[in-house]
Amino acid sequence: MAANALLLYMRKISSLLIETRNSLRQRNNDYAGIVQYIKEF
Repeated sequence: MAANALLLYMRKISSLLIETRNSLRQRNNDYAGIVQYIKEF
């Protein structure tokens, strides 16, 4: 039972990490787009 709960917990944490990494990458892409826009302006 404890091992099962631990497995669920690990899975939840890894999915959270993946979501965080994806949102950070998206924010970096947005920032790069803004910088590119300013350079063209």
